Amino acid sequence: MKTLILNSFDAAPQLIADSAVTTDSMPLFVPEGAWTGQVRAAVRIDRLGKSIKERFASRYYGAFTLVHCLLPQHSEIACGALDQSVIHGRWLPLPQAGVDVAITVGNDTTRTAVDIPREELHRFISLYSQLATFKTGDIIIFPTPLLQFSLTAPSALRAEVSGSEILNFRIL
Repeated sequence: MKTLILNSFDAAPQLIADSAVTTDSMPLFVPEGAWTGQVRAAVRIDRLGKSIKERFASRYYGAFTLVHCLLPQHSEIACGALDQSVIHGRWLPLPQAGVDVAITVGNDTTRTAVDIPREELHRFISLYSQLATFKTGDIIIFPTPLLQFSLTAPSALRAEVSGSEILNFRIL
């Protein structure tokens, strides 16, 4: 399984180690120092594919979620460089249009909307599949954070999509 973090849809993706990716069933243990959290949207590849034509790319993904990325402040270390630093939530069927998202960190709630940038995603899937095979379970994390915040422990992060909980974990 591959997890790809995009810095833009036109640049090379960052490949994340399997040991960096986990679910929200465990708390996030924040190491000493200054840390930043980011919440981003992601899609999951649902079928095997190589050399995918752009017009067929929509057939290769069908679920989405939100992910939390742990980043050190004032450092060049990228998201996913540390074990258990990328936490993904429960997978939901891909929405046809934008969805409302509420992200709560501690006592602060941020409301935003997520819309899947389908044209850019299809172009990326087509280009990347010329170089590597997509496999069932591969994850593509979108480039734009929905929320970025300074992490303080103890705390908690909870995210809802259209009123349904998708991500929930403690920050210790």
